[in-house]
Amino acid sequence: MNPNPFRLFWLLARPLLLLAGLSMSLFGLGVARYLGVSIEPAPTLLGLMWVLSLQLAAHVFTTYFALPHSPAEENPAPFGDLFGRGDGLLGNGPGQLPRPAGLLAGMGALGLAALAAFGLLLQPTTSPALMAVMGLMGGTVLVYTLPPARLRSRGYGELLVAVGFGNLVPLFAFLVVTGEVDRLVAIAGFPITFLILAMALALEFPTYAWDQHLGRQNLMARLGWETTMSLHNYLLLLAFLWLGASVWIGLPAAIVLPAFLPLPLAGLQILTMRRIALGGKPNWRALTLNAAAITSGVIYLLGFGFWTR
Repeated sequence: MNPNPFRLFWLLARPLLLLAGLSMSLFGLGVARYLGVSIEPAPTLLGLMWVLSLQLAAHVFTTYFALPHSPAEENPAPFGDLFGRGDGLLGNGPGQLPRPAGLLAGMGALGLAALAAFGLLLQPTTSPALMAVMGLMGGTVLVYTLPPARLRSRGYGELLVAVGFGNLVPLFAFLVVTGEVDRLVAIAGFPITFLILAMALALEFPTYAWDQHLGRQNLMARLGWETTMSLHNYLLLLAFLWLGASVWIGLPAAIVLPAFLPLPLAGLQILTMRRIALGGKPNWRALTLNAAAITSGVIYLLGFGFWTR
């Protein structure tokens, strides 16, 4: 029996990753609210529409231009494609959406992003800084997904995702309602960038052999698994060191200190990576869930602090 096409489109949209874009947008808005800026509904909704539409286009085009893959082949990821790439969703086989449908979906998402951009240009808070960030976000999506660049398949996609979610999205959301840049957004965003990159690396370990089999070039394939393990651990340490130092460079201690609650999970993650590097049997499900819990926990606790202070 063929799957419901609406379910396939739902999987193609990758709702968990759309939730990440929404969360980081709310994070940037929270910084603005903390600074006393009024959150006006019109630019806020247009900004969310821009972020989610652009992100949806990136998801669809990433799958559309991916290497051919049969859905009958077993995906070794602990949670399937839950965090995903849309493996095997587009094609001519059973249980797949026709490729033209994917192309139309991506073009439709870009159309929604264009409408949101036009609406934002009419808002009083629109500034050259906002337009510059929108240009960076749009350019990032293009070089991430579309040939000939397709940095997603050249081992640089993880860096773009980390900077995009950790820095560009909250900065964009902040600029939508303020029109001005504030260093507080960058200070709060950098530890999240490090955590997102560490999480992206952790998610690549269970599918390392699978990616090699399909000829996928990601950051782990470029660096090698040993270097990737060390980089993952250093990124976790750097994120919490930055959080600690941020108290001295502008972030209130009352907002920063609760964000250290996931620190024991980060310590456990580092120890787990060390044990795997020494030959221990990996538990990929636990590693994947812990990576997501560390990142989402810090984002939530920092964001909650900005929204409630």
